[in-house]
Amino acid sequence: MEYLGGISIESLKNTYQVEANVGLAFNITLLQCFMLCLRTNTCLTLFFKNVNEQCILHSKTFHCKSPTGIEIGWEVYQIADLTGRCPSNFLYYRPLDLCYRIEDGTHMNMQDPAIDIVSKCYAKGSELIRVDSAEKQAYMEHALAGLLDTAYVCVQGSNYVTPGVWTYDDGTPFGYTNWEAGQPNGGIQPRNLGIDVSATDLLWHDYPTSESKTCSYVCEIR
Repeated sequence: MEYLGGISIESLKNTYQVEANVGLAFNITLLQCFMLCLRTNTCLTLFFKNVNEQCILHSKTFHCKSPTGIEIGWEVYQIADLTGRCPSNFLYYRPLDLCYRIEDGTHMNMQDPAIDIVSKCYAKGSELIRVDSAEKQAYMEHALAGLLDTAYVCVQGSNYVTPGVWTYDDGTPFGYTNWEAGQPNGGIQPRNLGIDVSATDLLWHDYPTSESKTCSYVCEIR
């Protein structure tokens, strides 16, 4: 806990949200609100209003979706990793000790060097996110909440690093999957992994490497 702190989010100043909170307290100081958030592993964002000493904790970062309320006097802070492991333009997800950054609106054709999202993540000192557990799948639901304009999300995985076998970029075979029924259906044809945002439980699909779809993607530092 001593390696965590809060960063003021000026873009969300004077906003707040009570719905779906993970903690609510009155007659509390800002320092006490911070301590309450730091002791709550699911707390990523806190709203605090000094006038009535009200503290609201949330498990969302509000990266993609704005809070529901607007009122003068609210301060907003997000929990950050103070070790320096997370760059300033990355967010921090405490339950998985994960630094991440969401990129919107690129293409899924990973063979085109001009839009190679794998290289774009590596250039940031990170890698395209690998969904390798049920906890990581649940994280994707958190991270992508509000990305309603994107039908697909590009994630790490293909069947051509090791021909015919679904692996991550380093050749490690999948140990966890969340395929939609009937997927993957490309056989031994070169395919990339994508998540259908519109599908229940963010189900997985395989897509031809030459197919150009608009998608978002997440870079991670594990």
